[in-house]
Amino acid sequence: MNLFKKTVCVVLMLTVVLGLTACASKLTHKNMVSFLEDQKYDDYDDPEDFFAIYGRIAGGMIMDEGAYITCTKRDAQDIYDVVFNRFNTYPSYDVTEATTFAYNDKDGLYIGFLFTFEDAKKAGKLYKKYSREHADDGESGEKNGITYTIECGEASKKRYSICGVYQKDDVVMIIRGLSADKDFSDDFCKAFGVISPTTAED
Repeated sequence: MNLFKKTVCVVLMLTVVLGLTACASKLTHKNMVSFLEDQKYDDYDDPEDFFAIYGRIAGGMIMDEGAYITCTKRDAQDIYDVVFNRFNTYPSYDVTEATTFAYNDKDGLYIGFLFTFEDAKKAGKLYKKYSREHADDGESGEKNGITYTIECGEASKKRYSICGVYQKDDVVMIIRGLSADKDFSDDFCKAFGVISPTTAED
């Protein structure tokens, strides 16, 4: 009888562990860094150096180049304040970790942000505000415990305007693009187990 009880306990414990593993979010800084490393983008350690290259890539002054930075504490706050919120469009929320990238090539431009906020309430507020401003006509839903708003439309005859906003607890991820190529957006979102903006109806 004791052996039976122990067997049942082990089975139940394994079920719980496997369940938690299956539900684990892929919306992590480690996951984004891994994806960006695979793209062979330049890794920056100093926020000041990244600010300069980010502006040149996002502004179209540099082509065929990608750059990213991942950081915590004060540096992460600087990424939120100086790069993401440079026009003070959003509240001055406290950020504990940040990863962001930009790349530009002949097909177009993509930028992305992943922020861990001080709490889930602030993350939710930013998610809603950003979604309203940049994907108001998009589609919203939830998949794998991640709330999302996605939008994809024709910006011109040759390029699509793409926006995806995702939230899981205290984490918010954003991807935006103006590109003729939908493949990058699809590959990026696949790495995080989220729905790509390209699936949204035009």
